[in-house]
Amino acid sequence: MPNMAIPITRFSLSALDMSKIYEASFYESCLLNSSTTGNLQGIGQCVDSEPKYKAIFGDAAWERCYNNNGEPCKPSNGGVGTGIYANDYGCLMCTLDSNITCSSDNFAIRPHAFKAFGENQYKRAAEDFNITVKALNETEYAKNTGTALDVNGSTDYNASSSTLNVTPETYAASSTNITLMQNHTGKTDVTTCPESGIFTITPANFINGEVNASMKYSETGIVDVNISEKAGNEFALIDADDTNDLERYITPATLIYNITDISKTNILLFTPYSFDTSATYGTTNSMDWLYMNDINQSNTTSTTPDMSAYVSYLITAKNKDGNTVKNYTATCFPDTNAPSVNGLKINSTFNLNLDLNFNSSAVANISLYSEDNDSNAIGTPTKNKSLVIGVNSVQEWITPFQFNNGIGKATVYFNIDRNNTGALNPVTIKVIDANTSTSWMSDPGSPKNFNGATLNTNKNFVYGKTNAPKQVFIGNTGTIPIYYEIFCNKTDSSATVCDKTLLPNGSTSQSTDDPRWFRNTLHIPASAGVVGKVIHKGGTGAASDTVDASNATGTNPDNTTLSYDLSKGYPYKTTMENNASSWLIYNMYNASATKNNFEVEFQSPESDWTGIKDTNNTAVGRGAFWTNKRLDW
Repeated sequence: MPNMAIPITRFSLSALDMSKIYEASFYESCLLNSSTTGNLQGIGQCVDSEPKYKAIFGDAAWERCYNNNGEPCKPSNGGVGTGIYANDYGCLMCTLDSNITCSSDNFAIRPHAFKAFGENQYKRAAEDFNITVKALNETEYAKNTGTALDVNGSTDYNASSSTLNVTPETYAASSTNITLMQNHTGKTDVTTCPESGIFTITPANFINGEVNASMKYSETGIVDVNISEKAGNEFALIDADDTNDLERYITPATLIYNITDISKTNILLFTPYSFDTSATYGTTNSMDWLYMNDINQSNTTSTTPDMSAYVSYLITAKNKDGNTVKNYTATCFPDTNAPSVNGLKINSTFNLNLDLNFNSSAVANISLYSEDNDSNAIGTPTKNKSLVIGVNSVQEWITPFQFNNGIGKATVYFNIDRNNTGALNPVTIKVIDANTSTSWMSDPGSPKNFNGATLNTNKNFVYGKTNAPKQVFIGNTGTIPIYYEIFCNKTDSSATVCDKTLLPNGSTSQSTDDPRWFRNTLHIPASAGVVGKVIHKGGTGAASDTVDASNATGTNPDNTTLSYDLSKGYPYKTTMENNASSWLIYNMYNASATKNNFEVEFQSPESDWTGIKDTNNTAVGRGAFWTNKRLDW
């Protein structure tokens, strides 16, 4: 059998009647006793000259084999003639006047199997990579040491790579590795990849059984590859009518061998080519301003902060062709601590950093909280960072389990920390841009591009409180207004200068009873915080309290109607409390305060003079503050 690939050929057969040799006159003394393995294969070497040959085999043989057909029986030609006698047994065939009969059916001599070789590294979805494919005979296919250069393709196999099927097959991790990944992630399903993906190959021709194929795979994930002949384009198509598929088709390649060490096989692990990020910078009150709020202090149960700025991320994993890769998903090898195969960690869905660049107008401390699309906290929910004036970088993260069919969503909440005793001037924080990154891999096959979103959007952070100016009521009832106000002083405790234009009402903002605090007429209680329940200090909020308060109205300004039960007489001066939203609490003497205080006084509607009365609640004085006397001297 020839050591080459032949798509169409036939066997040629020659029947030799060896009895004709024994018809020669002197065979007993020459032919039967002389070696037949010399330069005249099959003929006794005693026939070493023309006279002997002619004497033994006669004139017809001498004419046929010494003078024609390439003279195969001349000792100098070594038994090889021309035409059908162009082989080592040409003299014997010519002497016996044998003819060649061709087989009645054409057939092919195909290579035994395909074998593929490649580099052991991560690859990007839909980006070209190289695989060397070789069509081999059985001996070359069996080689398992050395490099790909030590394996030689079948001579004359020069088919086009377009005749090959290149199909992905699901990578089957070992049961041990699956158990490890399940233990690491706490997830049961860690190897379900919903999209099979498509391999494409750039057409090229084999040269003597070898081709350096440029290929790409549309998806992410881990796959094996099957390289086989296309039906109807198989090399041995000539045998389709009488040979079964197993014997007719070249054995497919189902593994990729390491091109530098063919004793090892590689896994085909594909990462996204790029991550595209779109982002929104907003506030939970839907305004361009918000109240400062330590969201870690108020977020003890890991829930979405009520008063916060946020950047919402929408992250799409894509291949090089710009298509979303469906296998970048929570169930498709998501374990960043996964075991390795030949140095490659078998995880194709991994953590991403959520990167933000801020520009702050003042030195400030911020608290941070990140959650996934289902409002679950990501990692440690309570984080802090100190901002300097100018550009600051903030980095949170998103896990593989927040991705579904190539799309991940996450929100980073943040706000400037506040305490109840230290009011701060307004601060502007601009979100410059939002992007993603990864640090878990630095292989040449790691994601190529991280395309972020440029926002350049400002939000103003203000320090707020509720404030009811001190009221004096004539009689035992009265309605008191409660305002939403913002601090803005010349210079605050952090040496930040007040910029009145940063207030919601801008430079036209008006004060109530303190020139450092300005009314916020744009406050909407439903989204920006409420006054809360108003009660008499030390009371229970019941009608039996010395001073009973009606429910706040939920307007801006808010108000409550107070009713004094006269049990303490006149004048009666006391303190009321309202449990406002946490970001609206201010008490310069008590950092742990949970309510705001305001003063009220009830005076007699009569003109009588009042005397001295000792009480825990009433101001002590000589006479009422209210008089009906015409002259006051």
